[in-house]
Amino acid sequence: MTWESEWETTKDGATKLTTWDWLEEYTSDPKALHFIWKGTENGADKDSLEMWQIGDTIYMVSVSDDGTSECTSFSSSDPDSGLQKGIFTPSMLGSLSGAKYAGRENVNGIATKHYKYDEEVTGLAGFGKVSGEAWVAEDGGYVVKDVVNWEGGPGLFGAGATAGESGKGTWAWELKDPNASFTITPPEGCESASKGLPILPDATDKTTMADMTIYTTATKLADVMAFYQKEMRAAGWQQSGEPQGMEGFASVEFTKDKQKASITIATEGEGSQVMINVTKEE
Repeated sequence: MTWESEWETTKDGATKLTTWDWLEEYTSDPKALHFIWKGTENGADKDSLEMWQIGDTIYMVSVSDDGTSECTSFSSSDPDSGLQKGIFTPSMLGSLSGAKYAGRENVNGIATKHYKYDEEVTGLAGFGKVSGEAWVAEDGGYVVKDVVNWEGGPGLFGAGATAGESGKGTWAWELKDPNASFTITPPEGCESASKGLPILPDATDKTTMADMTIYTTATKLADVMAFYQKEMRAAGWQQSGEPQGMEGFASVEFTKDKQKASITIATEGEGSQVMINVTKEE
């Protein structure tokens, strides 16, 4: 789906134009989500954010004011920590009651009923003069397309006017390419360096952020250390020096292909917490 919105704010004879563009893609099998958000102010890029979720891993690319981009990835076994689809939907504007039926139309391959409305039949009366059109799927009753125009207050949806301010804007929301065949793939160069390293089979509460992975296990500290000394060597990593430790805490380092993996183990309850951090060697 796409959501495009722009609005003008005028105060003391000066006008500022702000835009928000949102693109969201979703696949159910395999389950994946991708969205892009871009904002401008008077034609200049202001904000930009792109995120993906594939399985339990989230990837995020943000662009700073100087144009440089930064990529972060993290994962979690907590199902409530993931991205949610449908952040922007026509339901944000409230319900319609008494909209005028304008006939049947096919929109993006979907048979729809077309309606027209104004501020009198919506909850948008406080936003000034409003006109809109909505296309609702005949089968399923979901919104396929929604276009809104307002004039009155400044800002998004025309809310929040102060003395001397006025504004106008548009909102266009549209569901596109239903049931299209495509694959959502992660951005290049955004994979965590710690991904693919050995993890104990009973790992829980696993979280990966950037090049660090943290998880808990019911395995005792000494057995965790023995696991990593065996499995890291089997994966081609060379142990660097002897393990360091004290009561309830231990660490060990490995190197491979100009990378260093630092593994820290701490006693937690009857088990352990494990932290793996991978860095590039100078």
